Amino acid sequence: MRNRVKELYTAGKVAVGPMIKFAEPGLVEIAGTVGSDLVSLDPYHFAIDHRDMRNMVNTAYSYGMTTTARCRNDPWEIMNLLDMGVQFIHIPTCNSAADLHALVDAVHYPPKGKRVSNRPIRFRDMSDAEYFAWSQTEVIVGVQIETREGLENLKEILAVPELDVVMCGPGDLSLSLGTPTDRYSDQIIELRKRIYFAALDAGKQICNTFRTTSEGLDQAAWWIEHGMRIVRMEPEYQLMRRSYAEMIQAVKQAGDT
Repeated sequence: MRNRVKELYTAGKVAVGPMIKFAEPGLVEIAGTVGSDLVSLDPYHFAIDHRDMRNMVNTAYSYGMTTTARCRNDPWEIMNLLDMGVQFIHIPTCNSAADLHALVDAVHYPPKGKRVSNRPIRFRDMSDAEYFAWSQTEVIVGVQIETREGLENLKEILAVPELDVVMCGPGDLSLSLGTPTDRYSDQIIELRKRIYFAALDAGKQICNTFRTTSEGLDQAAWWIEHGMRIVRMEPEYQLMRRSYAEMIQAVKQAGDT
């Protein structure tokens, strides 16, 4: 059972799929029916309890999609997500190599880390040796660089060999730099480029989120041309809000003519 995202980027191909913020397995199923390679879940910022999370992960497996999850850098929370079958763990606000080493300890079994022995039900037919080997090679470790401290320690973070994927959140980066209402300023855009190109130079994968608009597609195409192999689409609620707003406005305008 391969990690679809890792399988694709290892072959130099692009993995793509949506961010899903609501605790609804049906949204994961929709992503699967249209050919997504991944679904990105966010129990860090949104109310997704363990039962919903497990059901969403299981739905993703039924369509061969990789589940990614953003969570606190907490070994118990990471353990629970891995025991549900999440294949790609990433933490926000990674500020140092020490933060990253704590994540690696929680994700990987000894001798690589300190994860305790357990596994998802779907892997119970494997021997311990088989599952431990699978986990060591198929689970992806990712971080978000999004603070001044993280920028200052970027080189040492990228030097950690167990790091697979680097992301960057413009909102928290702008907050950290004292420009909280300017997440898409030229300064933030250039800093994100600096982070991503440094990660690529260090042999890491990079991942970003793009709006499902013509502008967003152009931006995704540019980054793919420059080496990005993991592309996330904007969350479902943003797409729904924009689509609903455009339709409502159009219908109201038609009714006023």
